[in-house]
Amino acid sequence: MVLSIPAVAELDEELLKLWEAGEPIPDRLRMSLAESLVPASEMYDYILIDCPPGLSLFSSTALMASDYYFTPIIPEPLSLQGVVIVQNRTAELNERYGHRIQFKGVIPNIVKHYRNTHQRIAEMIYSTEQDRYQPFRFWLPDSERLRKVGEFDPDLPGTWAGGMAAKFASLSEKYALSYRLTNPATGVLSCQEIEGSRYRLEDRICNLVEEFQERCQ
Repeated sequence: MVLSIPAVAELDEELLKLWEAGEPIPDRLRMSLAESLVPASEMYDYILIDCPPGLSLFSSTALMASDYYFTPIIPEPLSLQGVVIVQNRTAELNERYGHRIQFKGVIPNIVKHYRNTHQRIAEMIYSTEQDRYQPFRFWLPDSERLRKVGEFDPDLPGTWAGGMAAKFASLSEKYALSYRLTNPATGVLSCQEIEGSRYRLEDRICNLVEEFQERCQ
């Protein structure tokens, strides 16, 4: 996984400073990440590139390094506008550089299924706008336990090469991903026919991973 960090957001500003100072801009910036990942692509089945929200130099280089892209969304109007903006940028990059970067859907995230807005947007993306947004069948709820999954322990032993497996393996027990949540009884967000009336976060995440793999085939 290529993780997004706060410093990534500063890349555009640093390039602007170079331009203002009359300094040369590095060549082949758009392809820099793709070229850097060539050795890794021969070692792994999937390489996930995490991008900050919005369009930037990094998001463009990430798209150029990708075969597919997925977009996590909060089921709200502004989030859907962001999806369309990225789709337009991808189409532009495909046309300009002869690439075939494919959109593989949105993953509803931080979902509050009891909110009217989230229900309304979900109804739209799972019905009349399904072809445009291609939503995953499974979604992630607004959960404090799930938010804490991203809080890695800096004192966990091991390097990035060997220690990340231990970091991820500790998540389920530490953040109680076996905790059960309630599925909506009705509506497009209900997964009761598959998971039952209550589901475990770790099972929901596994279902998302399986769907991700199917879409990448």
